[in-house]
Amino acid sequence: MAESFVRNSQTLSIQTCNNCGYVDKENRKTQEQFECRLCGYKLNADVQASRNLIKRFDKRMLVYGKKQALKLQIEEFIANLQLERYKCLWSKARGLLTQNPYFKDYLSDSLLTRCIDGYS
Repeated sequence: MAESFVRNSQTLSIQTCNNCGYVDKENRKTQEQFECRLCGYKLNADVQASRNLIKRFDKRMLVYGKKQALKLQIEEFIANLQLERYKCLWSKARGLLTQNPYFKDYLSDSLLTRCIDGYS
């Protein structure tokens, strides 16, 4: 019997909020505790990381490295923040994004800039 498997990088899965998609090193408070700096979502850090990996697999987001993982996570984060339920987070997001090194290359991106300017 032939078996197949998919190898998926764990990159950023421990730093990404499963609720809103915000990526930040500071989201992982301790080895066991995850709390999103943007939306306040709290969960056991390992459960949080596992949910992100499951979500990637379900969406067929095969990630092979940090650069690709970051690009995909930021795209998902931008899409999430355009949803009605996340519009209330834009003023807080504006401050966090300008301080977050993961987003520095994307702040010049016109879509991200339009979203920030449009919802703040």
